[in-house]
Amino acid sequence: MDDPKKAASRARHAAMNAATEEITKWYDAEKAKIVADTTLSDHERRAKLFDLMLDLGKRAKRAEAKARRDNTAGKVIEREALERYRERHGD
Repeated sequence: MDDPKKAASRARHAAMNAATEEITKWYDAEKAKIVADTTLSDHERRAKLFDLMLDLGKRAKRAEAKARRDNTAGKVIEREALERYRERHGD
């Protein structure tokens, strides 16, 4: 086992990167729907895109908080210990 703080940092960054990729895919799909909707006026489209950007920021903030919360040094150590236990006992 290496330094728990470094392991937690790596896990946190990996979780943040995965969340960013997922949020980016969601954003691109939602933006494409809004842009493709021909029933919207220019003003409505801009308002929907603005709301989408706000939602993107909220999702990113929640994902970052979750990555920090779920990847503390203690939780990383606990996951590694459980993993080793399961390897030894065949669970």
